[in-house]
Formats: sequence, C-alpha cells, structure tokens
Amino acid sequence: MIVPIFSTCIVLYLISIVFPSALVSHAISVMAVLAILISYRYVGRVVKILSGILLTVGFAVMLANGAGPLELLKSFGYMMNVLTLFALVPLMAIPMQIGHYGRDIQTIIHSRIKSSGSLYVLTSGLSHFLGVFTYLASLPMTYYAIRPAADLYPIRNKERFMSRAITHGFSMTTMWTPIAPILATVLEMTKVSWASIILFVLALAVLGLILDWAFGVMIGKKHSLDKEVESAQQEMAVAGSDSHYGKVWHVLAAIALLSVIVLVMELMLGMSFMLIIIILILPFGLVWSLFIGKGKEYGNLVKKHPAHYLPKMKDQFVIFLSAGFMITALRWSGADAVINLTISDFKDLVGVHVFIVLIPLIPLGLAFIGLHPAVALALVAQSVNPQILGISPQLLAVSMLAGAASSFLMGPYNATIGMMAGIVKRSPFEVSNWNLPFTAAFIVLSMCLLIVLQMVV
Repeated sequence: MIVPIFSTCIVLYLISIVFPSALVSHAISVMAVLAILISYRYVGRVVKILSGILLTVGFAVMLANGAGPLELLKSFGYMMNVLTLFALVPLMAIPMQIGHYGRDIQTIIHSRIKSSGSLYVLTSGLSHFLGVFTYLASLPMTYYAIRPAADLYPIRNKERFMSRAITHGFSMTTMWTPIAPILATVLEMTKVSWASIILFVLALAVLGLILDWAFGVMIGKKHSLDKEVESAQQEMAVAGSDSHYGKVWHVLAAIALLSVIVLVMELMLGMSFMLIIIILILPFGLVWSLFIGKGKEYGNLVKKHPAHYLPKMKDQFVIFLSAGFMITALRWSGADAVINLTISDFKDLVGVHVFIVLIPLIPLGLAFIGLHPAVALALVAQSVNPQILGISPQLLAVSMLAGAASSFLMGPYNATIGMMAGIVKRSPFEVSNWNLPFTAAFIVLSMCLLIVLQMVV
C-alpha cells in the first residue's frame, strides 16, 4: 500500500504544478492524510513521538480557533514539494552509477595517494565531488573506493579516519549543490534565489573543506608508501589515464551545465529553485545517459525506482507531512505572527549581530531530538520573518544552511550519520561524536563569515 499511496501523492503534486486547481489540492490533502495513517505503524519510535507532537500542536491550535473538518483536512499536504524532491533526487545519481564514474575516479585517486594526510584530503574531496550529483550515495561510493588504500598506512582507527573524511566532505556539499533537498527547502521557505547566495555558500563550503583538510593533515600521520606500492600506483596512473580523466571532465561539465541551466531558468523565467530542480531531474539524467550510450539502462532503473526507493521514505512522509500540517495550522490561526513578534523582541534584546550567528545552532540542537534538518529549518523559517525582524533574507538563508550542514555532521538521527554508521559498523552516536571537533570549528567559522556578511549584505 505504501508505494501506490506515496506515488499518488507525488503524481498529484506534479499535476498541481501544471494544472493547479482546488480539486487537485483537495486530493493532495486526502492523500497526505492517508500517507500518514498508513505509514505511522511502520515508523520508528522517535518519528512516532515527534510526529505525534507536531500533529497534536496543529490540531490544538486549529480547534482552539474554531476550525471545522474541512479546514483541518485542507491543512494537510504542505511540504509535499519537499517530499517530491527527496523522491526524485536519487535519479540524478543513475548516470554516475551506470557510467561507472566511481570506479574510474578510484583509479585516479589511488595513483595520487602518497601519505595518510593526502589520503584524508583526497577522501574528503572525493566525497564532496561525488556528492554534487550522487548526494547520499557518495558515502558508500567513497568509502568502498578508498578504504583499501587506508590499509597501507598505520592509521590507529581506520574507520574513524574514513568516517570523518567522508561525512565532513559530503556535508559541505549540502550547502550549495543544486540537487541538495535541504538547499531547495531553505530557498523555498525564505523566498531567496539561488543566484543571490551561491557565492556566499560556495565560499563557506570551500573554507569548510580547507578547514577539514587542515584537520586531516594535522591528525593523519604522514607515512610514505612502500616503493613497490608506489611503483604499482605509477603504472596504474599511466594505464588508461586519458579515459579515466575523461570521466572526471564529464562530471565537471555536467556540474557546470546544470548550474548554468538553473541560474538561467531562475533569473529569466522567475521560477522557484525547488520547482526548477524537480523539472530538470528526469530530462537531465536522460540526456546524460544518452550521451554515454546508457539510455536503455537509465530507463530500466527509473522504472524500478518507485518500488525500490519509496518504501524507504516512510519516516520522511510521516514527519514532513506532520510538520507541514503544524506550520499550516500556525499560519491559519495567526499564531505565527505572535511567534515572530516574540523572536523580534529577543533579537532586540541580544542584538541583530548576535541573533544572526545564533541561528545555525537551532537546527543543530533540533537534530538531537530527531528532527530532520529540512523539517527543523521549515519550522525556523516559519518562525523567523526577515521583514519583521529587519534582517537580510539572504543572510538568513546562509545562516540556516550553515546550521543544516552542522546538523548533517552531528545529528545522530539523520540519514547521513545513520548511513555512515551502517557502513563502518558503529553506532550513530559514536560516529556523531567523531565529528564533534570539526563541527565545533565549522560553527565558529560560519559565525565569523556571518559577521563579515552582515557588513556587506
């Protein structure tokens, strides 16, 4: 039942984009309620508790303000756009998989590793590079591509070494890559264009990577390779080097092309960033697959995607739709205005500069109670109106994305930490603790950049 219901929700949302109508909107609300009811029994305890709280608050607010059955029903369905994006984003990784880009990049990486310091830098960089298109799939791709090389060095805790490098590199990607659902969510909630913040978040991502690499070089012991291994790597680098580097240029060209298309559509057509990505995912992946002669394989994997992937989204459907209901309830009742005034008083008390640098701590704190960063930021965006508070929407978006990246680094309940914990066979809390030093340093870095941006934005 889950696959047909989730699929219907997504199809109805896509129809509403092309043919917006009250009938389709009501159908989405009905399907959203069904999705919550059908999925609730299958989700974990944390999701049940959090979604229960969100639904209870939403119902309490609406009933206290005289809402009837129709108003309650129509309040469901918000954040369906985010769920649609989450469902479609993995399709962007298909060309990378069927084109065997990870295998060829692995050959190049192995030929260039000379010390444990360079191993860390290349692992973090590869995770970031692959994450631009494969997103979460970059975690296992990077781990299994690089892990054998870690055995060549006397690294005390190899799993911690790999986990840190991969999660640090990947988390920096989430702030700027066009296919990151968290980026689309922040832009949708703050009504800010990607073009207006791309330089800021890209600068923060690059500075974060440099900070991570400095950590890696300092922590990693710089041991040289055996001469036999080094000789084998040189032979590996020579053999087929042109074809391997050609694959790298494919990915770089795809990143540049997608970025240009998104910028043009955003600036020329006035479309929202999230809608642009939803529209582009399928055709962009198809054209890329046809370019490498894998069009048939792409079509086959796209057909299998709903049955394979949608059941994994039951937690997201329950928590996102519950949060969406509460947000709609706050707007309908006018309670959001009261929250904004309260936050405005707090901003006046501590000062705007302090208020801005504290925003990244909110999604990080909420991540430890189980809220997905996208849900946490949706709640933050609902509660923080930049016009009322007198702050720049662009600055708010950058601070929220910095907080999201921190949440991906340490939130023990999010998919990033959960997947990495499964790969290295450790508990999510242990993997989260491994990232504490870098996360603390990155938050300080983010706060410094936000202080600088307040002078120029």
